Amino acid sequence: MICDAESIAEHIRFLKRRILGNEIVHHQTLPARPARLVRDLAGLPPAMARILEIARIPALYTHQAEGIQKVLEGQHLAIATPTASGKTLVYNAPVLSTLLDDPEAHALYIFPLKALEQDQFDELSGLMQGLGGGLKAAIYDGDTTSHRRRQIRTKPPQVLFTTPDMLHSGILAFHEAWAGFFARLRYVVIDELHAYSGVFGTHVLHLFRRLNRICAHYGAEPVYITSSATMGNPRELAGELLNRSFYAIEDHGAPAAARHFVFVNPSESPNTLAAHLLRASVLKDYRTIVFTRARITTELVYRWATQSRPDLRERISSYRAGFLGVAQAWLLRHLSQDEREASSSLYRRVRRPTRPIILLLCELVQ
Repeated sequence: MICDAESIAEHIRFLKRRILGNEIVHHQTLPARPARLVRDLAGLPPAMARILEIARIPALYTHQAEGIQKVLEGQHLAIATPTASGKTLVYNAPVLSTLLDDPEAHALYIFPLKALEQDQFDELSGLMQGLGGGLKAAIYDGDTTSHRRRQIRTKPPQVLFTTPDMLHSGILAFHEAWAGFFARLRYVVIDELHAYSGVFGTHVLHLFRRLNRICAHYGAEPVYITSSATMGNPRELAGELLNRSFYAIEDHGAPAAARHFVFVNPSESPNTLAAHLLRASVLKDYRTIVFTRARITTELVYRWATQSRPDLRERISSYRAGFLGVAQAWLLRHLSQDEREASSSLYRRVRRPTRPIILLLCELVQ
């Protein structure tokens, strides 16, 4: 079932009549935004057309074309555009283009969360398989077995995926074992730049300064590409963390459907209300995500939403920190394949949907 803008508006009217009543304090609608495309790729390397063909992308959004061009020119790039606007292609495309020309080159991808790392690894691996040429990527983090770590260190792939923790304890601390990798390091991709704030950001700042020194020690000057959701100062934050001068892209050409923002001041528990809204939305076949403030709330919202409708347990799942690696990977895979209609979660990365997504934020103000 693919729902149009009118159907989602009708669903909100239904929620107002049956569930929310007079508890709505503000409802605002942002109009749809058309895509802005660049179809002339004459200024990009020949390999780019092949990469886009395999990715099934007929044209680039304006921010993608601009970002790819800047990276290929050797400029450090900070891109901050909304979720699902195609930021991943801005670093995957130039990295793959470079690797096709020079299979001995390397790229380092750094993600703050393993879930994001796995998602992006799967996407890049699919592109590499389509391109052929023996390009390889690997994950090197806390879930990687000792045997697999030895294999990766002995023969590093073209693209290495890792987290800040493993970069600190397993890579930079033993940089002699990675000498060949660092000597031919062409790109460093840092996703979710906005996550590196506060005390964590201070730790990561020093980690990236160590990375800079080790790259210089082995004669490498990699291009840094940072990616984040919309934020106020991407150029300044990237420059502060990495001690480099960045070109920033904040405007984007990705399309956006009309969006409804409904603010509610509930008379009952906000978590109970979230469970009612979750159940009503899933019954209408809308992809729905509930963000909660604690693990226990995640489980409670799931239980309350399915208590009166046990059949919904096949369509709703909870996702929270604390799942074992195998269970987490299984759930993420099924969520990304759209086999579950709703996720009640502490965190979830959202791909561009084929149906409208409803986001429920519990206890937004306390």
